[in-house]
Amino acid sequence: MTPISIQTINKLKIDRSFVSELPNDLDDIAIAQIIVSLAQHMEMKVVAEGIETQEHSDFLNQLGCTYGQGFLFSRPLTASNFAIFAESNLNAELVQRPFHGLAETNLFFNTELSNSSSQIKENRA
Repeated sequence: MTPISIQTINKLKIDRSFVSELPNDLDDIAIAQIIVSLAQHMEMKVVAEGIETQEHSDFLNQLGCTYGQGFLFSRPLTASNFAIFAESNLNAELVQRPFHGLAETNLFFNTELSNSSSQIKENRA
């Protein structure tokens, strides 16, 4: 087996299957805590997907989860509708930072901000 180069990994993702029952399922709590702890010790960011309730967002934010994505923030949007949504609902600027080795664009809602506002971060290779 070839070892993974840690330099190419800069974020860990918490799958929606572990988020859907937070904060009520003890196994999902343990898994989320382990992922966040591992990421923090390795100086990585954490992305939680499938955030559908404010309770999910608040719990993950308290754990130290860096980013969140899910229906709480928005349903899937076309590119043109996303631009309108971002301008009218978020009052946030797009932040560009290159991710080395990634040829994709990632959009994240920063759940570290207050409940009434969100920030979108865009990362491009």
